[in-house]
Amino acid sequence: EKYEAFDLQVQQQEEEIADDMGEEEEDLAKAVSELDQEILIENCRANPNHLLRTIHVLFKRIRKIVSIMNNSSVLLRFVRKQIEVKIEHENSRLPFSESRLRAKDFVIDLEVRWNTTYEMLKRFLFYRSIITNITENPSDEIGIQQKQCKQLEALAFSRTDWSLMKSVKTVLQDFYEATSLLSGQLYPSNGFGYFVVMALKKYLSQSADDTVEELLKAEIIKKFSRYFGRAFISDEQQKSFLVS
Repeated sequence: EKYEAFDLQVQQQEEEIADDMGEEEEDLAKAVSELDQEILIENCRANPNHLLRTIHVLFKRIRKIVSIMNNSSVLLRFVRKQIEVKIEHENSRLPFSESRLRAKDFVIDLEVRWNTTYEMLKRFLFYRSIITNITENPSDEIGIQQKQCKQLEALAFSRTDWSLMKSVKTVLQDFYEATSLLSGQLYPSNGFGYFVVMALKKYLSQSADDTVEELLKAEIIKKFSRYFGRAFISDEQQKSFLVS
C-alpha cells in the first residue's frame, strides 16, 4: 500500500509539473543557462538565496522534461531504445567480474525526499547524452509533433546547468546513503541514528573543492544545525543516543 501511495504522489506531481513553471521562473532558467559558470558563482556568493532558487528552477525543468517523456508514448519509446543502447555500450566496457548494468527509466522525485532527488539526478546525469540528443536537436527520427520539438528545445540544458546538477548530486549522495542506512529494513538503533546524523554534520562542515558544493553545504548546515542542534536535542537525549 505504501508503494501505491508513493506512485500516486509521483503521478500527481507529473500532472502538475507541465503548468508549474511561471514566466518568471522560465526567464530565470533561460538567464542561468546563458550565464557563464563563474558569473553564476559570483552571483550566488553575493546572494545565497539565488543559488537555492536557481537549483529549484533547475529541478522543475528536469521534472518537466521527464513528465513530457512519460506523457508521450512515441517519445518514451524512442528514449527507452536509446537507454538500451546506452546500457549495452556501458556494459561492453565493464570487466567480466563486475555486475552488469540494468536499464532504468528516468524518474521524477518527491520534493520532500532527498534520496529520490538524488536518484533523479543520478539517472539524468548518466543519460546526459540522451537528453542532449532530444533537446538540442530533436530529429524527425523521434516521430513527435513540431509543438513537442519546440517544448524540448526550450528545455535544453547548458554546461552550467549540467555542472550544477553534478554538484547537487554530489552533496545529496551522503544524504542518500544516510537514508539507506536508517531504513527500516536494517532496524537501526537510536545510537546508530545519532552517529549517522553526526557523520552528516561532519560532512557538511568540511570544505569542498567545488564552489557550488561549498555554497550549498553552507546553506544546508544552517537548517541542519537548527533541527539537530542543542535547541532541539538536549544533552540528556544525546547521552541516551550514545548508550542505546
